[in-house]
Amino acid sequence: IHTKSESKDVISKLESNESENVDASYLSYAERKILDQLNANEKLIQELNQKIDLLIDQNNESDGIPF
Repeated sequence: IHTKSESKDVISKLESNESENVDASYLSYAERKILDQLNANEKLIQELNQKIDLLIDQNNESDGIPF
């Protein structure tokens, strides 16, 4: 069982984007699942950004008409 101060420390690390450094053994199952989903969402966002950049580059190389 974790104290409130320990929970606040873990939450503050998660909020400050230090989630890679958080020891998963201190997280509950639900917290680990949330962290996994956040990491999956971050990966999807990065992939979308890459696709958008690719489309922008292709548009710039073509006729210049915005999509």
